[in-house]
Amino acid sequence: MNTEHLDLLLERGMGAIRNSIVDHVAQHCQPTDDELSALSQWSPLACIFDWNLAMKYICKAALQDRYDRYCQWHDAIKCSVDEITEPENQGESNKRPKRA
Repeated sequence: MNTEHLDLLLERGMGAIRNSIVDHVAQHCQPTDDELSALSQWSPLACIFDWNLAMKYICKAALQDRYDRYCQWHDAIKCSVDEITEPENQGESNKRPKRA
């Protein structure tokens, strides 16, 4: 999976956060030149995420979400069918008989 564009986007975002912090510190904290220089020179890690591991969990979550939605759909359909057939079956179980 090619994640270079995502890594670049995250790097730019972290740089913007750094710049905002440097501006705030310079205006409100009276740092020394060395402290301000150290803050300004910080750069984010080259690889922020293990994208293969992240995709593994994203796919697992998508499968779980799909299954949960299917269960909700199935329960709604079953309730609808039960409501329709209930007057006819009065007292009868709507479960299949067990096999012997």
